[in-house]
Amino acid sequence: MTRTSREMERKLRDNEQWLTTVIKSIGEDNKRKTQTEGAMKRLIPFSLADGWYAANIENVLEVLEVPSITSVPGLPDFILGVINIRGDITSVTDLRQLSGLGKTSITSESRIIVICAAGKATALVVDTLGKALALPFNSIHPDLSGIPAIKTDYIKGEARPADGHLLTILDMEKIMSSQEMKFE
Repeated sequence: MTRTSREMERKLRDNEQWLTTVIKSIGEDNKRKTQTEGAMKRLIPFSLADGWYAANIENVLEVLEVPSITSVPGLPDFILGVINIRGDITSVTDLRQLSGLGKTSITSESRIIVICAAGKATALVVDTLGKALALPFNSIHPDLSGIPAIKTDYIKGEARPADGHLLTILDMEKIMSSQEMKFE
């Protein structure tokens, strides 16, 4: 191989490495832009006590009116019992009680949100259900200054949708993998 051939090979390898670095950089830049400029986070809002909260719609399997709940002795207080959803027995979690917001009083406006996260499913009892919405990623802030008394380790962030109320976005993965949810 001649000196010119080796130099050309070296330049070609250098160019390939440079191109790989540029492509990787462009991909990372596009990912950041997508998360901050145009991408939307789809959420299901609901109320608990005096606050509005939301779950990532990707964790929501379905929403139901509150059916008859069968009590099971020996479970933690925040587990109200179990329900039968088309043959599947699912635990019912009082999200207010789990979060330290007091015990839920089930009313005609209460709903069950069946979620799946961290490889587990449960039915969460919520006070009322809002309309599904999509928020830009850049409108969700990690600042938790306005958060009511809920366990902050269960929170992804907060946002103010067009209607102006504070919306606390819950981290269903953290809730479902929490020590409280590890019961036998």
